[in-house]
This record gives sequence, C-alpha cells and structure tokens, in this order.
Amino acid sequence: MTSVDTSSPPARANAGAGQSSLSSDGRYVAFSSASSNLVSVGNHATTQIYKRDLLTGATELVSVVPAGADSGDKPSTDPSISADGRFVAFTSRATNLTLPADLTNSFSQVYVRDTTGGLTRKLSLTPGLVLGGNENSNTPSISADGSLVAFQSGANNLVNGLTPTTYQVYLASNAVDPMVRLVSARNGTASGLPDGAAVQPSISGDGATVVFVSGSSDLAGVSGAGNGQIYARSLATATTRLLTLDRSNASVAGDNASGEPVVSFDGSRVAYTSKASNLVPQPLGSATQILLFDRATGQNSLVSAALVSGNGASGESKQPSISADGQKVVFPSTPGNLSSTPANGFEQVFLRDLVTATTRMVSTLPGLPISGCLEDCFDASLSADARFVAFTSNSPGLSATPATGGFLQTYVRSLVAEEPTPTPSATAPMPPTGGTVTPVATQEAVVAGQGGSGPTRGRLASTGVSPMQILAAGLGGAMLALVGGSVLYGSGHVRSRRSRA
Repeated sequence: MTSVDTSSPPARANAGAGQSSLSSDGRYVAFSSASSNLVSVGNHATTQIYKRDLLTGATELVSVVPAGADSGDKPSTDPSISADGRFVAFTSRATNLTLPADLTNSFSQVYVRDTTGGLTRKLSLTPGLVLGGNENSNTPSISADGSLVAFQSGANNLVNGLTPTTYQVYLASNAVDPMVRLVSARNGTASGLPDGAAVQPSISGDGATVVFVSGSSDLAGVSGAGNGQIYARSLATATTRLLTLDRSNASVAGDNASGEPVVSFDGSRVAYTSKASNLVPQPLGSATQILLFDRATGQNSLVSAALVSGNGASGESKQPSISADGQKVVFPSTPGNLSSTPANGFEQVFLRDLVTATTRMVSTLPGLPISGCLEDCFDASLSADARFVAFTSNSPGLSATPATGGFLQTYVRSLVAEEPTPTPSATAPMPPTGGTVTPVATQEAVVAGQGGSGPTRGRLASTGVSPMQILAAGLGGAMLALVGGSVLYGSGHVRSRRSRA
C-alpha cells in the first residue's frame, strides 16, 4: 500500500454522501451530499450535488448559482454524469440555479451543469422556455457525450398538445431550447400517450435508445398484464419494443413486475430487476432477480445466478449497473448463495461477468481472509469501462477513516490490478464557478494496487477541506477510495425512488 501524501490526517465528509455516478474511466464521480465541509461555499443545510476528481482530489460544487458564490437554496439529488465527466444532470427544487429565477414553482426540475463552461441549464422547461414543469421532474439519465438527457415527469405542460395525467418519460437536448419530447410514446407514433404511467428512464451512451418501465397495455401491442414491464424506445425510428416477453410466447408479457432498467452503450443489452417467472428457463424462486435482455438473441437471461445451482439467487437483488459493452453488471444483493465469500449477514455488491459466467463480491473488506462489508453495501454504480465500481456503506474497515456518526460513506473501488495512466496535468483543474477544494495533486495521485499478499486497507481519497490521502487497498489490486457519505439515504436505496410516479 502506497501513500501519495501523509502530511495531513484524513477528514471525512461531515454529513456523508450517496447516489454516486461514475464517468466512463472512473476518474470522476458525481454524488449528492448534505455535508458542509466539501467546498468553501455554504450548502443551505441541504443536499447538494458535487463532482470529485479522484486523480487530483478536487471536489467541485455542481448545484451552484450562476455567479458561483452560493449553492442551491433547496435540495438537489439524482446525479448522472457524462462519459468524460464534463456534464452532470441532476434533479433540484432550488429556485436560484438558473436565470430568470422561477420563484413560484415548488416542483423539482431537471438540470444539466457544464462543469467546464460553468453553465447550468434547466431542461424540464415548458415550450415558452421560461418556466419549469407544473409537476415534479426527476431521475435524469445523460448520454455519453452529454447532449441528451432522459427523465421522468408528472408535468402536463412540457410538450405542446400533450396533457398526460400520469408520469411519462421525456427526452431533452442539452441546449438553450431543450426541445422536450415524449419518449414513452406508443409504438410507431411520435407522441401517442400510453394508457398508463412510464418511469425509470435510462438512455444508452450513444443517445439512440431509452429504456423505461411501464404498466401500460398499449405501448407495443402486448398488454403488460398490469405489471411493470421493460420497454426500449428507438429514438430514430419511433419504435417502442417490449423486452420482458415470455420466453416461449411472444404475445405474453412478464407475469410479475420488472423495473430499474439500465442499458449498454449501443442499446443492445438491458439489465433490470424482475420477479417474473416466465422470462428465463431457470427456477427463480420468490426473490427479486437481475435479468438481462440481449437484442442480438431477442432473449432474456439470468444475471443473479446462484453459485452452485445456476438458478435464481436466494437473496433479493436490485439496482443493476451495466458496463458500456454490456458484458458486466454490478448489483447489490441481500445475503444468499451468489458467492462463496462470506456476506456476514449484510447486503453486498456483486459483479457478474457475462462472458465467463462468473460472479464475485466486490464490496469486500481489505485484508485476509476475504469477507464482505460489516454493514449493508448498496447503491452500486459501474464505470462504463468496468474498471471501477462505486457503492455506499457505513461499514467499518473499508477505510482508514471510519464511517462514524451514523453517516453513510460512498466508496470507489478499482477492479483492476493497475490504475489508468494519469493525465499530464499535475494540478487540479479549477472550474469557472463554484467552490473547489484543491488538495495536494501529483501525477502519482492514482496508485497501482499492491496485490493480495496480506491485510491492507483503503483510505480517504480526500473529501473535506484539507489535503487528503489517496491510497491503494492492495487486496487483488483493488484501490478503495472514500468519496463521502450521507445520513439522508439509508437502506431505503436511493435508486428505488425511480419507481415512484
């Protein structure tokens, strides 16, 4: 284990963090936090959005006012970061993030922040481009290049001529005029509203496909049978396809609820949760499983497979996150039979390699013998290149700086034996606006793992206002960096809120 800087003791975020979203290469992580010691700008005693550079150790306020001297005056949540880390989409109830201020609108809106250009745009705008939607808009999902953002909304004034009565999924361009359009439209129509709600959008990295959940009966020619089903919308062809079909009868949908879809870069693979028993051949039992739809085969397969039997896992699985190529999926699961690594009675995070058909626990404690966290680990996010995974926990032992005081912490773990080559910049880039903490930064700030020769421990990767350490936790070459934590989001699992319409 190698320390880059030992001149200052670590200082953790004083109210934690959660809801992590990783850039493609794992260098940047966007997260929400109610902590007051992350940047020099005050936080209005509420949750804000931050972006952290794990190479330089710089933390930047994302939910910042136009002048850069203040943060959002109401909570901000749900960050989604572009592949290069430049753009961050998020949800906020704040009234002071853009001009003109919409002081009379109390609903949450969807924003996107250009952290290089120092510009924030409101995307959930009415056609007049002044006011936000007249109901909550939230759960944004951003394309790899940051040009498109999908989101769900209960507003009925976002698109001219459309007056939906339930939540629907929309697409906005990252532009002065976001040109909001309906995504959850009936197959073959540009704006045909379905007869039910649509929620939980996920946009493919190439911006061509949006997947979502709906219990509608008329979206794609097959009734959803009253259950949440997974749909994929091709934006170029205006086609909507039902993915959760009976494995032997294409006229029958899943016989139980499915949700939380995430899509690969090209839209060809979709991972999701399901309790349906008729989508894959294996017995699944009563627990929620992770399944995957493959466009190449038109079939669904089991991701959360038990180690020995290959049947559905005995524990509850949720919140999948998929790599860009669709070959790896991470997900949390309650104690069960996914792995031989001891789970210690707590929810753990697992990585499934669909090429090798193997599953391993990635929320392990540094040291030997290998075992899982000593508290629940959840809210997992996989980088597009599958080299890094972020998760949230207040487990002791994950970091040299313990997660005390009841605050959850967010960690980023490297899944490879050697870290990426640092960028030429030897100092942390300073954004045009917003508070930033710049700790000691060198080209050696990202350190290679030390191998699995003995007990090692990850340490704080600098979350407070003083210079911090960026260290490697050597077990299996896995670097573990503490990003922050949050008391706001406990075992209720932040991403589950996407199902609420």
